[in-house]
Formats: sequence, C-alpha cells, structure tokens
Amino acid sequence: MEQREQNASNPRSWSGQPSLTARDLQDVLYGIRVPIVLLDSDMTIRFFTPEMSRCFNLVETDMGMPLWDRMGLAPDKALVTDAGHVMQSLEPVEREIESLGGVQYIRRIFPFLSGRCEIAGAVVTFVDISHQKRTAGTLECARAQAEASNAAKSRSLTAACHDLRRRNDDTANRTPCFTRRQQQVMQRVLAGHPSKNIALDLGISRRTVESHRASIMKKAGVRSLPALARLAITGGW
Repeated sequence: MEQREQNASNPRSWSGQPSLTARDLQDVLYGIRVPIVLLDSDMTIRFFTPEMSRCFNLVETDMGMPLWDRMGLAPDKALVTDAGHVMQSLEPVEREIESLGGVQYIRRIFPFLSGRCEIAGAVVTFVDISHQKRTAGTLECARAQAEASNAAKSRSLTAACHDLRRRNDDTANRTPCFTRRQQQVMQRVLAGHPSKNIALDLGISRRTVESHRASIMKKAGVRSLPALARLAITGGW
C-alpha cells in the first residue's frame, strides 16, 4: 500500500523515467525558440510561445481571444481559412507568408487531437526563411549578372566575327582579277626574278613580260614593287 502511494506521488513513464508534466512540456516549447500558437476548435488562442510575442506582438492577455483579432499577420489572408480546412480534413497545410515587419516564414498548420482522437483545434508554427530567401535572391542576382555578362561577350564576339568576315569579303572584292599568265609573272616578280629570267622560264619574250608587269601594277593600283608586295601579303594573293 505504501509503495502504491509512493508511485502515485511520483508518476513514471513506461521507460521507468519520471513522466513529463505540463510544465516540462511548456518549458520544451519555450526552449525551441519557434513561433507556435495553439488554437481551439473555435479559432481562439489557447497557447503561444514567447517567440510569437517577439515576432507577431501577441501578449498574455490575448489568450482566449479570436485569432483574427490578435495576429499581426495582415498579409496572411488565408490563415483562418487554412486553419479551418485543417480542422475539417485533418490534413496539414503549408504556405509561405510574410509578416507586417517584412519577415518571411513558412507557416505550417497541423490538426490538434484530444486524448480521445477528436479534433480539439490546430497548431500553427512559423519557420523564419528570410535568410534563405536573401541567399536565394543573391544567387539569382549573381546568376542573372553572369548570364548578362555572357550574353554581352557573345554579342561582342558575334560582332567581331561579323566585322572580320566583312573585312575578308572586302579584301576578296578588292583582289584584282589576274590572268593565269599574269599570276605566273607576278609570282616570279615578287620572288625577285629579273624580266629576262622570267621570259626564259615561261618561254615568252622579255617585252611580253614587261607588258604583263605593267598590267599587274595597273590592276593592283600600285606604282612600285614594294607596294605590290605589301598588297599581295595583306590580300593573301
């Protein structure tokens, strides 16, 4: 009998450890530093953690007051609707919301069941994701800047290639149209061979060689052999 009375005064869980009291559970909720609010089935505030006070300006006198009259969450228009849906369907609901202070949260609502597995209300939790959002925004900004830089480089490269092709086309268009014999004479002239040797090499007269040289200089638009050599090099003749 004495042992039973001792056990009753010092309840223990199935594992042999002392059972958690309501105060213990409250201390756990206070210690996790997460905004949490417990609602009754009629949407009145039954309990909230201190973080709710810091984040959403709830005060102790808000206990028992209607949720929509006390929550500083004006942008969260779907809160009451979502809570009602959770109590009816017993399915959790998750949504990203932003407080009046501009802090971004993931708001989750879970059904709260009594010991007889009957719906007794809902538990609403808020997880601050502002840092993740800022990081994501920074990464997105960096990605956009990188893409813009790559696009600018691509445009610059395309313009350079277009300009190079235009220059090559202009060079090709400026290349004189030499006959086969004139090309043979010009190759030897540029190689430094005298007209006499060119005539013997090609089996033509020296006068014909001189005539071809004059025609080559006229078509090329130059008056000296060095000028003809420079034009041949730049034109890729």
